[in-house]
Amino acid sequence: MRIGVCGVGTVGASLINLIKKNKVEIGRKVEDEISIYQVASRRENPQCDLSGITITRDIYEVANNPDIDVLVELIGGVEDAKDLILMALKNKKHVVTANKALIAMHGQEIFSVARQMGVCVLYEAAVAGGIPIIKSIREGLVGNVITRIAGILNGTSNFILSEMASKKQPRGFDEVLREAQKKGYAEADPSFDVNGFDAAHKITILAMIGFGVRVGIESARVEGISEISMNDMTLIDELGFSLKPLAVAFRSADGVSLRVYPGMVEKGNVFSKVDGVTNAVLVEGSSVGKTFFVGPGAGGDATASSVISDLVQLSRATKIPNEGFLELKAAPIIEESSMETASYIRLDVQNITGVMASITSVLEKNCIGIDSIIQREVNESIARIAIITSTINEKTLKESLKQLNALPALIFPPVNIQIFKN
Repeated sequence: MRIGVCGVGTVGASLINLIKKNKVEIGRKVEDEISIYQVASRRENPQCDLSGITITRDIYEVANNPDIDVLVELIGGVEDAKDLILMALKNKKHVVTANKALIAMHGQEIFSVARQMGVCVLYEAAVAGGIPIIKSIREGLVGNVITRIAGILNGTSNFILSEMASKKQPRGFDEVLREAQKKGYAEADPSFDVNGFDAAHKITILAMIGFGVRVGIESARVEGISEISMNDMTLIDELGFSLKPLAVAFRSADGVSLRVYPGMVEKGNVFSKVDGVTNAVLVEGSSVGKTFFVGPGAGGDATASSVISDLVQLSRATKIPNEGFLELKAAPIIEESSMETASYIRLDVQNITGVMASITSVLEKNCIGIDSIIQREVNESIARIAIITSTINEKTLKESLKQLNALPALIFPPVNIQIFKN
């Protein structure tokens, strides 16, 4: 099987190196030898050896090369990648990609063309790096009705929150972000990661293959982590929780819900110990119950490992629907007013008599129970109150937050973080 690789950045270089390094081991697992026949790259990468491989600067030359069986797309971006993949499919070449944004935004169009041409599109590396979560959901758990998928899917955000929560050296968001950029965990423009959009693309893909429904990135409710303060991290720890960047998809008889948000998890929760750039995914199925996957979510070797798994699958001629289902169904998106959750509310208020009574009055009026509460004196004039609510309707919660914000004693708008439970 002759491979054409488009893009020789971090992942492309790792892929070429791993195939060369593990050639014997890979060869023991497939009948059809996997060989890199052609590479398209705008520039040389000293991190890999391209000797013996045909090199071109034109990515479309690979898509049109009749000697290529499989095109591996690693150029990134969306529009150019889409054009490249569609051209390869129309030339009846299989495609392997690590492009999460492309699959989340244009996957259904791409899969439709692949079906018409009788070829496959595989994308294990698009979600959770080296964790084989696509194959696990699409193949390993195929006998289950999957009802929920939850994960820590962005290593950058998880690293930042882990470092902010560190007992050894707790630091604020901006300082940790600078460290993440220095270590290569975050881009110069980190907004795609810290604002939740990277995780939103990934949970959209997992919902599609797990639920067998047509969902778009616009269906996801997305909250980032940039507004989290050290005050919140301290109070959350004291209340017995950890804060994690979560992406959650679930379905019920009413429809499906996709959400990305910084969520509080109890310290005994499986997600609570997943720190640093590590990714983790929880899948809940009708037969197996809850299964948990954890591993490296990024990095050249981890992502390249997933690309190789797709290449091996193609070489074995396994015919699995690209989406995991023969047909995706339409599904309603569950409205916010139908959602229920427990929440953390932080209030910085004037340290005067009657403030607590006015706060509890608002909560009581909206039938919101209090599971736990902490009150700390910031200084003589300011008190800080942290509340864990009982499970409540999100519409009710939003209305309550508006009423709390209108209290004369409130110094800053309320901070609200939702609590995730297994």
